[in-house]
Formats: sequence, C-alpha cells, structure tokens
Amino acid sequence: MTIAVLCKWCPDPEDLEVRSDGSVSLERSRWTISEYDRVALEVSMSLASATATVVAVVAGPVQVGTSAAHKAILSRGPEALFMVVDDRLADADARQTASALAAGIDRIGDVDLVVCGAGSVDLYAQQVGIQVGERLGWPTLNGVTTVSLDGPLCRIERRLDGEIDTLDVRLPAVLAVTADAALPRIPGMREILSGGKKPTTVWSLDDLGPSATVDRSSRVLTTVARRGAARQQVLFDGTAAEAAQKLVQALRREDMV
Repeated sequence: MTIAVLCKWCPDPEDLEVRSDGSVSLERSRWTISEYDRVALEVSMSLASATATVVAVVAGPVQVGTSAAHKAILSRGPEALFMVVDDRLADADARQTASALAAGIDRIGDVDLVVCGAGSVDLYAQQVGIQVGERLGWPTLNGVTTVSLDGPLCRIERRLDGEIDTLDVRLPAVLAVTADAALPRIPGMREILSGGKKPTTVWSLDDLGPSATVDRSSRVLTTVARRGAARQQVLFDGTAAEAAQKLVQALRREDMV
C-alpha cells in the first residue's frame, strides 16, 4: 500500500509585511511546510506499517525545489519525495495546483490513499484536496479527525455540527484531515540529516503531459490585507448591570456596528 501526502512549500505568513497602502510583501518571508500539511504527514506516518509506504507529493514554482524543502518534508518520515517544479505554478489557483498534483499521483502509480491538510497556511481555500479527488475519480472526504486502515477499507471519523460521523471508505480515496487530527512531531537532527539522503523525483509540467497543463484562466490581480474595524473606544460607567445594558444598547445602534 502506498500513501501519498500532499504538501505545500510556501512563504510563512508569520513573516509577511503589510505596507502602508495595504499591499502585502512576502520578500522577507522564509519558506516552510504549511502547518496543516505537517498534520497530514503525522497522520500518514501513524498509518505506516510493514505493508504501507508513505511518500510526499509537492507542486509549485522553483522555490519548492530547494534542499531545505527536501529535508524539511522528508525528515518527517516519508520514504520518498515527488515534486512538480515549474514556474508556471507560481500564484497557481486551487484548480491548477490540483491538476499538477493529480498528474503526479497518476505518474507515481499504485497509490491507495491520498492525505492532505484542511487547507494551505497561505490561502486556506480548502479546495485542493477535493479537486485532486475529483480529477482522480476517487471518493473524497474532508473534515476527517481520525483514520484507520483495514485491508481495502479506510475507517474515518468526521466531526460535524452536533454529531460525529463514522464511515468505511473503500480505497483508493482522498482524505483532508483537520488541524487537530494529530500533533506533529519536531524532527531531530538525525531525521533532518537522513531526510536529505532519501530519494527525490522532480518533474516539470511538460513531463506530466496535458493533464497537468496550467491554462491560466484565472490570475491574481492584487493581494491586500484586510483592514480591521476602527475601535470605538467607548467607556460605560455605572454598576455591572448598568454598564452591560448600555453596551447592549450601543451595539444595537448602527454607529457601533
């Protein structure tokens, strides 16, 4: 059995800079694994056994092809890394990224389970996993909190509003796990060094054929930071009950919304 984990190597949003005009600069941001994908890696490694192999699959521009990306991903346990590296994937939307990832999974062959995070740390569109599943023609579920394997079946739990669903899904399948599905471990120096020695396969979009083509039917025009609402800085005096009543009345007024 082969488990493929979808990973995104992207700028760390903690390092982004918001300029005075609201535009966002990532020039000083270091690149890292999306924190949601670290959870997906941990879940996948917990499923690994003598009969299950975990590999990682990444798609993106030339920045994903660095040795730092290789070590950071492979130090978390996967036995091999498959990368679709092409500058045409810079600023790719979810559909374009999903096309490249699905084509890569097809090229790997004999993949039984695809695991991804709930979303990416930079965009959090929550679409890539679903669209990869659609392109592969496999059952796809999101909101997954626990996963276990039983032969050709995958038993999952999904936490929904007011209830927990337990489902048996026949493999192959695509699962998007929630941020609390596992606690990612921090690789030690031994894991980092050994990760650099694991095999890595790199493809371009052209290597993967027409199914991975980026048609650029959409493109990013601008990215601006959302402006927070101005604080009203109103103080309410009186007893606790009186202040609470004044607060409720103020919140109901349009000038406080």
